[in-house]
Order: sequence, then C-alpha cells, then structure tokens
Amino acid sequence: MLYFNASYLKGTACHLDLIQWATDPVWGKIKDVSVRTKLKTADADFLQQQLKTSLLHLLLLNGKSVIETVLKTYNLTFHYHSKMLATKSAHTKLLIGIGSHGIPVIGWTINSQSSFGVSNELRQMIAEEVSILYQQV
Repeated sequence: MLYFNASYLKGTACHLDLIQWATDPVWGKIKDVSVRTKLKTADADFLQQQLKTSLLHLLLLNGKSVIETVLKTYNLTFHYHSKMLATKSAHTKLLIGIGSHGIPVIGWTINSQSSFGVSNELRQMIAEEVSILYQQV
C-alpha cells in the first residue's frame, strides 16, 4: 500500500475476502466448483453491504476469479483494458473500471499472492502500474 499512502495499521486500508468465513480445506483446495459458488452466493449480500457502507477511495481486485465474481455479483463493467504485464515466468492483464458511487476499481488477472511463477518483479510491476492507473481516474 506504499503507493497509495494507505496502511492497515493506520486503518486507511483493509482486506476483504469474497466470503466472510474461513474454510477447511482452505479456499484454494476446494475443488468442487458448486461449493465455491454456494459460498460466494451466500455471502454476496454481506460483501456488498461492506462495500456500500465503507468509505472507499479505491477497490483493488486480486486475481481472475475475484474479478469475475465481482463483475457478475455487482454488475461492474471495466471501461478499458490496460497493458499486459509479463516476466519470464508469469503474466497478467490489468483492468480498470468505475464501481458503485464512482469508486475506481483496478484488478489484475493473476493471483499475486499464490499463483505459480509470480515473482517480486511482477508484484512490483503490478504495484507501479496500479499507481499510474489510479492517478488517471
């Protein structure tokens, strides 16, 4: 959050998951798509309420499935596609749009926390590009 002068410690940044509950097995090991869909559907209203009542200035979406869920659940449309970012081992596409109440939404299609091949170099590229996109909206 260095690029946005935001901090979890100062209460100017927060992390929200698509579902409010911890899962066992962990989310990435739930292979049954119907289970994932049920969990996301059950918590959609809760997440929507969280987003609606928060004083957001920017919403960041980490990964393709998060982007797809938010697009479907919240009828969000991205205005344009940004450039593709790539390293030798991984690549991602950045997307930008405007969400509820005019809040900028920026997402990248790779899960930067756990996808195979994601390097610190790619994370840095994502952070720099997100910072540039945020200044344009």
